[in-house]
Amino acid sequence: MGVAASLVGVLIRASRPNVAELGHITGSHFFRDITRYPEASRIKGLLVLRVDASFSFNNAEYFKEYIITKSEKENRSIEAVIIEGRSINDLDTTALEALQNVVESLQELEIDLHFAGLKGPIRDIMLRSGLARKLGGTHFHMTTHQAVQYILQKWSNKDDTDQRYSEYQETVD
Repeated sequence: MGVAASLVGVLIRASRPNVAELGHITGSHFFRDITRYPEASRIKGLLVLRVDASFSFNNAEYFKEYIITKSEKENRSIEAVIIEGRSINDLDTTALEALQNVVESLQELEIDLHFAGLKGPIRDIMLRSGLARKLGGTHFHMTTHQAVQYILQKWSNKDDTDQRYSEYQETVD
């Protein structure tokens, strides 16, 4: 019974990994968990997330629902999501299919998906699978800071009245 209970516990943790919403630390290029760092601030229209687990088929749907719920529950208009991927160590083929479904669902909601800090082997898997081509090369960034800059600059270029890029630049050292 102990082995069965342990197995069930592992499956539950794998299907509901810790997902941390990250906020910007003023005066730096750093993004930290907003529940642990009260000084970390959100950027309007952006949802920056860190998944503390490998991406697998059994947690991809949870991740999609997390994004949608976060948007609706907090009455926030999410225009783009950045996944801080330094902690993603594995991505299997079923997870890739689930991730492609996540991408399609977010595109239907007109939410852009970006990745930051992915490890080389994970980027390679995304390239070989065609997911990177589907998203476009501009959706992969070396750091979260670079991803934020890219997205905010893009929004600023699209709408001259959008001040989020200049506001963000003022908070970076």
